[in-house]
Amino acid sequence: RTCCDKPSLPLHTYFLLAVLTAVAGLCKEPGFTVLVFLACAELVLRLRWLHAFGLTFTFAVIGGLRTWYVGGTDAGFGYVDTPIRYQDSQWTRTLSYLNQHAYYAKLLVLPWNQSWDYSYDALPMVVTLADVRLLGIS
Repeated sequence: RTCCDKPSLPLHTYFLLAVLTAVAGLCKEPGFTVLVFLACAELVLRLRWLHAFGLTFTFAVIGGLRTWYVGGTDAGFGYVDTPIRYQDSQWTRTLSYLNQHAYYAKLLVLPWNQSWDYSYDALPMVVTLADVRLLGIS
């Protein structure tokens, strides 16, 4: 080996990783994202493009199998779970989703005052551009 050789893992290790990711994803949906995280780490830390492609491809296959197994991607949440989805005005939905994502981004940076559930009226609807909460998305 030279200093530039990058060690490779045996094929059965990648198979085990795929199986464990599928099990983690069946326990909780964020478990599926481990393959994407590893692919990003391969690119950023080691510049191993082929490994990153293989991990991303495996993620796509497992995601496709999961979608097929559960019969689609519709979760069937009701109004209480996701009230933004049921708003009549597309403007209200757009502004409210922008505010919601800005709020989640804020929680990633400043993780204080978290709640176990952000459904129903935890984050009220944004119906106008005059709402000061929209300052968080700029």
